[in-house]
Amino acid sequence: VTPQLKVDGEAIFDATGGTQTIAITANCEWQLISQADWLSFSVESGTGNAEVIITATEYVNIQGREETVEVRFEGGNIPIKISQKGLEAVMLNDEASANCYLVNFGEGLYAVKTSYKGNSLTEAIGDWTTASLLWQDKKGLITKISSNPEENLMFIDISDNTGNAVVCVKNAAGEILWSWHLWVADFDPDVTAFTTPEDYGDGSRWTFMDRHLGATVATPGSTGAFGLIYQWGRKDPFTASAAATEEERKIYDINGNELDNFHIMASNNGSLSLSILNPMTFYTVSYETGDWRDDSDDDLWGGVSLKKTIYDPCPVGWKLPVSDEAGKTPYGFLNRNNTTWIDNGRLFNETDWWLAGSGTRVLATGELNINIFGDTYGGLWTGTHGSTNPDPEYPALYGQYMFIGSGRLVSVGKDSRSQGMSVRSEEHTSELQSH
Repeated sequence: VTPQLKVDGEAIFDATGGTQTIAITANCEWQLISQADWLSFSVESGTGNAEVIITATEYVNIQGREETVEVRFEGGNIPIKISQKGLEAVMLNDEASANCYLVNFGEGLYAVKTSYKGNSLTEAIGDWTTASLLWQDKKGLITKISSNPEENLMFIDISDNTGNAVVCVKNAAGEILWSWHLWVADFDPDVTAFTTPEDYGDGSRWTFMDRHLGATVATPGSTGAFGLIYQWGRKDPFTASAAATEEERKIYDINGNELDNFHIMASNNGSLSLSILNPMTFYTVSYETGDWRDDSDDDLWGGVSLKKTIYDPCPVGWKLPVSDEAGKTPYGFLNRNNTTWIDNGRLFNETDWWLAGSGTRVLATGELNINIFGDTYGGLWTGTHGSTNPDPEYPALYGQYMFIGSGRLVSVGKDSRSQGMSVRSEEHTSELQSH
């Protein structure tokens, strides 16, 4: 009898994997040959007819994959092409990378390439093994984190909601190697951007977002406009108030369990390396310099180099505003005469550019503080360092900021770098050149 064998069916899997069945019709012995470790078979050899259940593992990748399995018998070899589709995800850093990704496409699956720190093209994060959610300020905002360490890919399932979350990658020892802020908000920052007046800046102009970094809305009076809080020079955020009081905004893990608030996790004696390992730790003022870290650096946010740095907390295409080469501050055009205090914030007259008084996190404790003189207040950091205390016995270092309050508005102030304040992003048109 002449050996004969026929294979019916094909196996095409989606990224989740699963099972497919093929039918073998034969009058002889046969054997399946495969080198793919992502495939398994209910039977790998037999005599005569059989149904073979093929199982594929989950595939956490963008690109699909294929494998040719051979069915060998005395009359020859018959190939079976097996394919698996990749995940259909929106790549958040397809063109450039940052420490924050603005997600304004709505519900879906998103991917981040996790090779380098911040916006760098050369400073590698290192070998990581797991990706996870650190916190989210809306229960169920992030529903799943998947990862492919070999391809340096992290996948994030985002629900139909708005809010903020921080995700990270860890090494085999469980140490955090780097973390990213996911800012989920339904707005296009280019459409609503605000540019400083032509008569200010001697040729320098700044184009800002219409809201604080992390704000889900720009509506005057809304607590969703408070955004997030940052220590000067750090890339990772902390929550602002949940109301126009010192009420902490709740944060959750991936399963919806409530986490400790940030002031409970506050610690002292910070350093740059510790801030990367512990992005949820607010480092209180611990040094004579007034800084949160032991070794101060005036250029953490690009105030010296005038470039976006790997510690900049803003999304792709945006950066911390800094003073220009002549020392002109980005907020110097604002004063009490051309702004009006409404809904716990400052409105630039004859425009809709509103600056929320979101409060601060206090340098000594990490606790929220939003009321002063019977009203709310806030501050907006710039990336430029403040003037140094001339007294050598008190070598304080500062960050430059704008004070926002009902009684006054100070365009150029300075405060301890340990203080936590708001940030408003400036348009950055040379993203790829600043790495």
